[in-house]
Amino acid sequence: MAKTEDLQAMIDWLETRAALYELLADCFLEQPRTQFKTTGLSLDLQTGRLLEELEKSLQNVNLYSLVIEDYRRLFQPDSPAYLRPYESYYHEQYRFRSKRLAGQQAEQELEFFYRHAGLEMKTLYSEKADHAGVELAFMKGLVAKEIQVRQSGQLALVHCYTQWQRQFLENHLAQWFGELNRQLGSEAGTDFYRILAKLAWHFVRTDYQILNKD
Repeated sequence: MAKTEDLQAMIDWLETRAALYELLADCFLEQPRTQFKTTGLSLDLQTGRLLEELEKSLQNVNLYSLVIEDYRRLFQPDSPAYLRPYESYYHEQYRFRSKRLAGQQAEQELEFFYRHAGLEMKTLYSEKADHAGVELAFMKGLVAKEIQVRQSGQLALVHCYTQWQRQFLENHLAQWFGELNRQLGSEAGTDFYRILAKLAWHFVRTDYQILNKD
């Protein structure tokens, strides 16, 4: 019975992580919907508080149009405030531990990583492989794969998916995502995107730290 309970606790934790990655991916890929539910997605007190604030920031219907305007201002290429949410751009513009990824090289490495993990992100998303939303969606896909192999008892594959998660965070999101969210928090004109910037970087950083404790 204890093993069954332990497995279910692990699955619950993984499902919450997957849901959070999916929520964040959607926020970077498309304008927010009016219906925005975050109940049950908290992994720690800080995440729970920020999720609650994020949901509340959309509850005022009169402010929703301002959030949509902010999305277009921050994430549409023809805007002067466009953030360029691409890993290759941040590697070119800022100093990171590794400067090896730039332009097509970043896209090619990421596309290889995606295919190697059995996830064809190119068929699911129109954005480039190094877009923040696509990278977040890939993490959601890796966690979903881990859930599948755990539930089916394929324990030999569990290590593969957990290791891929660690490697992807270390070599990609954990390197540049903090700078993107610093820019997002600075340029945002609405509470929604200021809160999103705090939530996104806190969750990715915390998730990386937890995975590296194993």
